[in-house]
Amino acid sequence: MKTSIFTIADYVTEQNGKLIIIGSFDNWISKKFPFRTTPFGIAIKSYAEDSDYGKEKPMLIEIKLQGKEKAIFTISGKIRYPAKKIGKVTAINTMFMITSIDIEKPGIYEVICKIDNKVQSSFFVEVKNTGPSIYTKKLKRKKLKRKKLKRKKLKRKKKLQ
Repeated sequence: MKTSIFTIADYVTEQNGKLIIIGSFDNWISKKFPFRTTPFGIAIKSYAEDSDYGKEKPMLIEIKLQGKEKAIFTISGKIRYPAKKIGKVTAINTMFMITSIDIEKPGIYEVICKIDNKVQSSFFVEVKNTGPSIYTKKLKRKKLKRKKLKRKKLKRKKKLQ
């Protein structure tokens, strides 16, 4: 088994044996944490080797914070190989559409594909914290100015009394 494509994307599907990947990405961005991702897909294109035909092998996809053992997301399944070779190359397309996952904090996350308990492929996704928007920051500054002005007015009133 050899894996040539392993990615996450906005949408993945298969049509007439073709793996269709729309919007492959390598980062999520959020202003607040924890946050819930939008729906996304996981796409895998692998090629059977001579020893794979007629077999069924377990597959596991994990997403975990780099350096941590515990996965924040897992999905498992089985890959069934055809009984015999079809043509010169037998490609197997596997895809999953995920509704969402919860991500607790920013960082580098590793996405790992294991087939038959062996790591076939992996890549990294950066989860970024953009913090509040410029608009939000401006609003906060205006509120602070208003509070300061109110305090000054109150002090003046107290002095006059």
